Amino acid sequence: MGSEMCIRDRVVLYAGRCAYFENVKGIFSFSEEEVVLQLRAGRVRAAGKGLAVARYGGGDMLLTGDVRTVSWEDAQ
Repeated sequence: MGSEMCIRDRVVLYAGRCAYFENVKGIFSFSEEEVVLQLRAGRVRAAGKGLAVARYGGGDMLLTGDVRTVSWEDAQ
């Protein structure tokens, strides 16, 4: 019998304040208006104003600023 393992990445959004990401593998692009991260399960895009990385290490990232939206990008 085969088995499947479900790997989930956690994203917590505090709209207008910050966003917290787990299982971050890398930063694909970054500006004060948009951040694209590579997570274990795919890419995620955060958009807003005045975005800044407050903490990044151990696979976790805390993004501060006026975070308005967080969305998953379509798999290629």
